[in-house]
Amino acid sequence: MIPYSYSLKHDQNGRIMEKTETVSGKAVVWKYSYDKKGRLQEAHLDGRLICQCHYDKEGRRMRDYLPTTAGANYRDYTYTMENRLLRAGNNSYTHDDSGFRSIWSHGGTYYLYKYSHDYRLLRMEVEDQNRVFTYRHDDNGQRIAKYCNGQLVEAYAWLDFVRLVGFHDGQHGYEFAYQDETRTPYAMRRDDGVIAYLFYDQVGSLRVVADLESNVIQEILYDPFGGIIEDTQPDLHIPIGYARGLHDRDLGFVRFGWRDYDANTSRWTAPYPIGDKGGDSDWYGYCLDDPMNSVDPLGLILCKVSLTLAANILAFMKGSPYWHMANVDYQMASAKVPCMG
Repeated sequence: MIPYSYSLKHDQNGRIMEKTETVSGKAVVWKYSYDKKGRLQEAHLDGRLICQCHYDKEGRRMRDYLPTTAGANYRDYTYTMENRLLRAGNNSYTHDDSGFRSIWSHGGTYYLYKYSHDYRLLRMEVEDQNRVFTYRHDDNGQRIAKYCNGQLVEAYAWLDFVRLVGFHDGQHGYEFAYQDETRTPYAMRRDDGVIAYLFYDQVGSLRVVADLESNVIQEILYDPFGGIIEDTQPDLHIPIGYARGLHDRDLGFVRFGWRDYDANTSRWTAPYPIGDKGGDSDWYGYCLDDPMNSVDPLGLILCKVSLTLAANILAFMKGSPYWHMANVDYQMASAKVPCMG
């Protein structure tokens, strides 16, 4: 029995309107609806409302309802004139002069962030809780180590500019195996010899980990914007998360090349490095609020833009510390990802 599979039905515009996912022979059905501009409005899982979003005239989210991941109440959103998020429900946010998130306030707890000028997350502190996370990067800007209160808790090794070849979770080391030029590994091996297979949905989110006998070791169920509804084995910290990004569970962020994505608000924590050239007037918005049909592996190039625009963006970036990573990903996308055509 195949541990995981999915099938899709599309509307006349090519958008996914229904997805059937099967895990160990048990099927569930997702249904999606969109507004006139193609933004996701609602998602139902076996008839249960999982996601509902409303947007203002600028295309920003103005209200949402994510009962399985963000709480049982509707959340209203407010923004600054620069599209920086001020509030989402009972959460409030502050940004520095460059537009990077600097403070998240939630329930009387303050989370303090520090970014470098080239968009690398350097530090996150939970105020008055003696929890400080710091990060180390290589010369290309890729994250290679994560520390908690000065102690190494995770380390990452890269196959190339876009793919992990291995990581260490503080207890075990893991190696990943790829087929050809795919962006996601099909298997991993732990340092004690355990081997497992990895299965993904249509945007590359890791959904199922299975052993050599096809028994499911871990299933991760996401809402459409990457919030985790259920994780059957949370102690298994595989860093490949939503939409193939590098998942940091301590922060709730997913790293996509250039930027950090916050699944709780469905927004980036920093503005587009290239401004309006990225294809979205909301410099913090994720994939034009169409997460079922689009991906943004670099946090930079929308899947919906043309390859010509993507090439122009690369020319704009040339000389930055991320140019090589962006170029590799662009070459892979142009050959492998139909929605970038």
